[in-house]
Amino acid sequence: MGGNGKSYIYNLLQSSLGTKIKNNSAFVYLSGINGDEKGTFNALKMSLEVVGMKIRSKTISDTLNEIVQNIKPKNRFSFVINGGYNEELNEEFLQGISRLTYQTQRRVNYIFFLNVSNLNKRSFQNRVIKNLIMSHIIPILPLNYDNSKDVLYNNEEKYGVEIKNNDVKEKIISLSGGHPGLLKAIYLQAKDIAGWSEPDYGDIQLSTRSMDILNELDGEKKEILVNPKLNKNDPAKSELYGFLTFYGYLNQNGEVFSPILTEYLKREYNKDVSTSIMQENILISLTKQQREAMQMFFENRGRIVRREELAEFLWGDTAHEDYSDWALDQFIHTLRNKIKSISGLGKIVTKKGEGYLYKK
Repeated sequence: MGGNGKSYIYNLLQSSLGTKIKNNSAFVYLSGINGDEKGTFNALKMSLEVVGMKIRSKTISDTLNEIVQNIKPKNRFSFVINGGYNEELNEEFLQGISRLTYQTQRRVNYIFFLNVSNLNKRSFQNRVIKNLIMSHIIPILPLNYDNSKDVLYNNEEKYGVEIKNNDVKEKIISLSGGHPGLLKAIYLQAKDIAGWSEPDYGDIQLSTRSMDILNELDGEKKEILVNPKLNKNDPAKSELYGFLTFYGYLNQNGEVFSPILTEYLKREYNKDVSTSIMQENILISLTKQQREAMQMFFENRGRIVRREELAEFLWGDTAHEDYSDWALDQFIHTLRNKIKSISGLGKIVTKKGEGYLYKK
């Protein structure tokens, strides 16, 4: 599910592989491409060039076939693919990897890092692709207690503020349910608010992360989460219930894994509880990339964010291709215009020659 460590594990795998294995592994980053054929081809070609393959082909299919000619007879080759968030993947690419795996008798292998929302897309309804990916899924579940403590410690190290009250630490872990993204959002509240004891559900970072998790699910699955114990023994809902358990939305006790998520579900389904107008406006008005940029500014309150730092955050591995002064200026200009219309969201101030400073 969104924010639960998929990209962290992908990056950790990329950085920790030994040289011999890394030279036989292509890390393909497809975030932001949304199934576009040219974008997928360029990402594939770039990842192969990193491991020393000179690709002459001009199409995805021909490139995948060319790989076989580059692999020594007794060697294996692996694709490690980050599919981004809530995006289509290119069907030609997916089916091509399936054929290659079969044709080479598994000398070519693959690992996909996907969100639940990827699996709901049209490309994953294809029978061949379902057999390729969906029959071999290992879900990344929310963390256990000890690992959650480690993530909290890592956040304290990163932001330089230790939560000294053990009861507050326990509450942060309990509320997050072991979800790294939620844990980070709650920690940042506890770090910034003196005497913090209860979460601020109107906070953009917490609300955005929570709604991103919920928006990966369709209406039927959300309805089960509203009252999971009531639906547990309903034969008509057993498949949906099993899905939510398998992917970690429900814990071993049959409860929603995070009390935070339960609260946002109540706000969505209980018409007597008014949802924050600011939260609704944020979700409606801002794109996912703009919401992520705002999260970065929130996390760096009181510190100037350098232009290069923001560009790397926005465009990741493709920053050297996508970044230009014009592109970044246009992004900030559009974002500023949008947040002006959202009351209470603050403003982004340009510090000439340095970067940007967020003011609440």
